[in-house]
Amino acid sequence: MKIIKVRNILLYIITIIMLLLVSGCSKLQKPTKVVRNDIERYNNPFSISSFTNNWGDEFGIQAPYILRYNGVYYMYIATPNNGLGVKLYKSDNLMDWTYVGNVFNPGSKGETTDEINRSDSEDLAHGAIAPEVRYFNGYFYLYTSLTKGTGKPVGNLIYRSTGVSGTYSDQTTNLGLNKDGTVFIDDDEKMYFLTAGDKPGVIYLYTMSNLAKINTDKKKEIVIDNSNTYYYQAPYMIKKGEYYYLFYSQTKNDDSGYELNYSYSKELDVTKFVKNENEPLLTNNASAIKGSYQTSIFLGPDLLTYYTVYSDENNRLVLSQLKFDGKLVYLDARLSDNIKPQTPDFYAKDQMSEFYEQVDGRLLSKLVTSSDYVAEFNFSGVNSIYPNLYVSYQDKDNYLKIEIASKKITLTQVKNGTSSVVAEGTINYTFSVIRNHTVFVEKRGNKIDIYFNDMHKISADIKTSGGRIGYGTGNPERIAYTAFTSITSSNALINYADGSILARSYLPNNSKLTESLIKNIDDAYYLVLKENDYVSYLVDFVNDGTYVLIFTYNNTAKANKIYLSIDGKDYQTIKLPKEKDAIVSIKLSEQHFTKGLHTITIAADEFEFSSIKIVEKK
Repeated sequence: MKIIKVRNILLYIITIIMLLLVSGCSKLQKPTKVVRNDIERYNNPFSISSFTNNWGDEFGIQAPYILRYNGVYYMYIATPNNGLGVKLYKSDNLMDWTYVGNVFNPGSKGETTDEINRSDSEDLAHGAIAPEVRYFNGYFYLYTSLTKGTGKPVGNLIYRSTGVSGTYSDQTTNLGLNKDGTVFIDDDEKMYFLTAGDKPGVIYLYTMSNLAKINTDKKKEIVIDNSNTYYYQAPYMIKKGEYYYLFYSQTKNDDSGYELNYSYSKELDVTKFVKNENEPLLTNNASAIKGSYQTSIFLGPDLLTYYTVYSDENNRLVLSQLKFDGKLVYLDARLSDNIKPQTPDFYAKDQMSEFYEQVDGRLLSKLVTSSDYVAEFNFSGVNSIYPNLYVSYQDKDNYLKIEIASKKITLTQVKNGTSSVVAEGTINYTFSVIRNHTVFVEKRGNKIDIYFNDMHKISADIKTSGGRIGYGTGNPERIAYTAFTSITSSNALINYADGSILARSYLPNNSKLTESLIKNIDDAYYLVLKENDYVSYLVDFVNDGTYVLIFTYNNTAKANKIYLSIDGKDYQTIKLPKEKDAIVSIKLSEQHFTKGLHTITIAADEFEFSSIKIVEKK
């Protein structure tokens, strides 16, 4: 009898302990598995033969540069030593490319020559190295170095055209600067020109008076490092959020080849850039893709995902997703089973689109955005008047209006029929109203950001829901590509298991947050989970296997455990180890996954984490 009583007491104690263990997550909503049946895939690299009229298999698709203009992607490629002009391809989806032509239109002179330093070498971009094209205020500017048949790049030249496909004509004599010229325009509309360094450790930066005039006497050095180990070439600068990112190829000038890497800064100050502390984005030790030299970065068709394009060691085109997270940049350089770029929820190429309708005297989308969305407008005005732009349009008494005057951009909210100015931004440059202009809008939660011609002009707090987008005052014949994408779980970022999952890339419709709280710790973004909060991620696995989950989190936060669910199954409790460092990256779990999409859900109380790195266990 005593034995039975003891056994019953032990069972009771065990039951109480189990109940206590699960009580921490008992109030959590049961996680769900996210199913996506609309995914299409592609493989890297693209075959050279898929690009008609290319320069041949040996030269391939070298130094590709992609310009996104009016909803279309235009790719300019380098020219061989004996080639004349620059070849151009275009695509609506980044997958299917059509040959447009040679933008220098050499005509009867042919596209190749055996001559060196021809009298028309500069006119016809003889041996163009790493061409780059920028659109600004009605003109397309092409920057390149030329070999002129000598086998070595000589200086820099600037060409200009009124059309994206040319014909381009030279605007300058040879400027004699280093190769790999690239342009960056800051939010205040100041312009800069960057080139490769001619000594270890540096990239050169010049100011520009306009896109056809480089102030060659205003050279500054961006010091990448002082190790005297690497030469830094093929620079490319982009600003995303608070950070300036400077990408480049690094080489030891030996047979080890090129690696893709970057530096970052919160200021455009040549003394403030910090080199990526982790391994390069692409290394020469990788078993998959290597050999990258030139790269360009652009927004995908969904208006949410960033991509970069480059060529591999065999001069074949590679397209990869790129993710930004404070000082951290992640490149998903996957060979096979990449997820094809997604289309926007709504797009119209002109005012005649069947997806528009007249509402309250305005031309508005038939579709409505969710509360969070991104939207893009391409347009030009007439008679010195820009069209009014509308977002979050619910009815004639509730909407947001964007107005552009000669030197000002204004965001106005109309709520229950009452109008009030929310924010204004300054435009310094005298833009021509009749040229094509772009306005990009990003609304997340109670924050809205507005960009004019890729320059950040307005950031404001606002309370409103989604709605239609569209146009008001202006000539409708001048309305061009317009699109939006709602930010929902159905189009949220699909993370690759062979990369890192950013904490902020959760599925909004399959997560619950008390508030969307982000902390910046040591120039990286950390998502804060409160009691009963949970976030879900969609992750793509390319192989069946066992994978290690490595969390980077703030060890000074109060959490001592987290809860982990895979594909909607019951939560597993994971205790956090005691560590001395404030920020730690530690293996917290080991799970088996089959090939394909899986849902990973994290729940916790007072847990702050920036990323989850998933590594296949060999």
